[in-house]
Amino acid sequence: MLGHVGARPRGFVRTTSAALALALLIAALTVVAPPTPASAAEPTAPGAFVSITPQRLLDTRIGLGSAQIGPVAPGATIRLQVSGRAGIPSGTSAVVMNVTAVSPTAHGFLTVYPSGGAQPTASNVNFSAGDTIPNQVTVKVGTDGFVNLTNNSAGDTHLLADAAGHYLGGTPTAAGAFMSLAPARILDTRVGIAANDAVAASGTLTLPVAGSGGVPSTGVSSVLMNVTVTEPSAAGFLTAYPSGTSQPTASNLNFRAGLTIPNLVAVKLGADGAVALTNNSPGPAHVIADVAGYYLAGTPTQPGTFVSLSPTRLMDSRDGSGISGSPGADGRRSTQVTGRGGIPSTGVGAVVMNLTATNAGTYGYVTAYPSTTGQPFASNLNYVRGQTIPNLTTVKVGTDGRVIFANSGRGSVALIGDAAGYFLGDPALPVPVSGVVWSAEFEGAAGTPVDPATWSISTRGDGYGNGEQQVYTARPENLSLDGNGSLRITARQETFIDPRGITGNYTSGRIETKTRFAYGRIEARIKVPQGPGLWSAFWLYGDDRNGQDWPAVGEVDIMELLGNTRDLHSTVIGGRTSGERWTRQGTTLGSAPFADEWHVYAVDWTKDALIFSVDGRETYRLLRSSLSSDEQWPFDRPSSITLNLAVGGSWPGPPNTDTVFPAEMLVDYVRVSNSRVVDAD
Repeated sequence: MLGHVGARPRGFVRTTSAALALALLIAALTVVAPPTPASAAEPTAPGAFVSITPQRLLDTRIGLGSAQIGPVAPGATIRLQVSGRAGIPSGTSAVVMNVTAVSPTAHGFLTVYPSGGAQPTASNVNFSAGDTIPNQVTVKVGTDGFVNLTNNSAGDTHLLADAAGHYLGGTPTAAGAFMSLAPARILDTRVGIAANDAVAASGTLTLPVAGSGGVPSTGVSSVLMNVTVTEPSAAGFLTAYPSGTSQPTASNLNFRAGLTIPNLVAVKLGADGAVALTNNSPGPAHVIADVAGYYLAGTPTQPGTFVSLSPTRLMDSRDGSGISGSPGADGRRSTQVTGRGGIPSTGVGAVVMNLTATNAGTYGYVTAYPSTTGQPFASNLNYVRGQTIPNLTTVKVGTDGRVIFANSGRGSVALIGDAAGYFLGDPALPVPVSGVVWSAEFEGAAGTPVDPATWSISTRGDGYGNGEQQVYTARPENLSLDGNGSLRITARQETFIDPRGITGNYTSGRIETKTRFAYGRIEARIKVPQGPGLWSAFWLYGDDRNGQDWPAVGEVDIMELLGNTRDLHSTVIGGRTSGERWTRQGTTLGSAPFADEWHVYAVDWTKDALIFSVDGRETYRLLRSSLSSDEQWPFDRPSSITLNLAVGGSWPGPPNTDTVFPAEMLVDYVRVSNSRVVDAD
């Protein structure tokens, strides 16, 4: 709600190019990690993980990374240079890539391994004719900086490889550092490696890992291995977890009868150095495991080192646990990662989780990314209708400790996330404050006035520089509790004179918190009226007590709805070095008027971003890094919260005979979480 000026420029509407969506559908990047500036928390220890901006290293369809354009022939091997590309230095221990088989002409599998050695008995991606199948791969880099990719099938296939991170070279010694290995098969129930028979229905196989496949007998906390289910006789899922512990509510591979499907698994070892693999299906299934490396035991303390966990379910959109429902078509949902499931509230750089898509009504893909960055041109998980498919996902955590999941599909899809561990990051982030730190719940008898100890109440009728036609009053007729747990702000058509003698033809209410807040999540559940000339707003205004004024103090309009209430406006305003204002605005087009229902409007505010949402779906974001050199970021100062219902003005225009008075804006609650309460007047 602009406090001092008139009409603003209209914002933009986010759109998605169909061509871009198709390209992303097969990109299937699994680690999302935008670049960050160097800091004291940057990984330096040998074996520590370094995230990079996702970058394509190989695409045989266009000849990128390969000697020729065209699919990889049956039995052929591509040598792919890794070091010296995508910011990956020479001497890198291992690279993390999402490898995708595109349009294979026969069933088979890919093996990815260090150059300079023989192809091991191992697989990374299993596919059938016509599939587009990705899998995350962590592969040791050859001494020449190359890795090999071999097509083990009787037909051609195109290959994509997207680098997403790497492990630092050298001899790992720090607890939680990663030691890469050439792939080694440590389990194959088909041929009697570690077990002689398929895993029975509802059966559990205990797999000795320590002392196998290059993994030491001692000093190992967890292992990274590619696990494949093949020849299952019924649909089900496989769960990998430390031996000697109870099976958790988690899954690693979901399969159907006759399907061969792999997934990379990061799993903590039991006290005996083994892992348990449980076949949660009504029929037997063969299981294969190829080890790719391991993490050193001890208490990790250095940035980029890995802390393993027993699998813990962080979210399940089917029942709303940990996430506010399933994302719909082109929808987004976020989940709090830090402070849950054994993950600490601070000092987390990235989380490793098994992400599963299910109950999809059509095809699409899901992208996981930090809450304080823009959505990257990448994906984590490709799905089709009726399919339940998992993929291991390593995703950088936002500075507020959250991760966003964007569904780029034409229908909704249910998402499940099981944490396997996390990488240490900057110990100062996110801010170690959690829970609701301030709220207004508006409980009380009908007609009760607004609490003047909590709220400053406007009694002005000068239009606030916007040409508004109402006089704001402190009367219960305009501001009071409704007796049902809500604040009622009522706009009325009546003549009224404000304390300064200004006459208006309408009255309404406007209140502002006496408490100010810095950072965190600020949300309100609101039901707005509709009609020409009505202007509902929920917004933040920066602290101006140091002599600065608008726009230098900053304004964050979390929700503004005008007239027919179909367009939700979220606007951010700040000052330039010249003293002029800058404005950014996102506009969300509703399929129905927002006035038809209650909605939760929110902003997640960090030192680097403002992220707007409605009902848990992100609608707009502004990054500090996107401002030009003369645009100042004023949002490190505390702000107050304002609620108001204006009538008329240069933006919505005047009311007319179609506008129904009295008009009511109802507010169920206002809540502030994960914030620093600064002060109160």
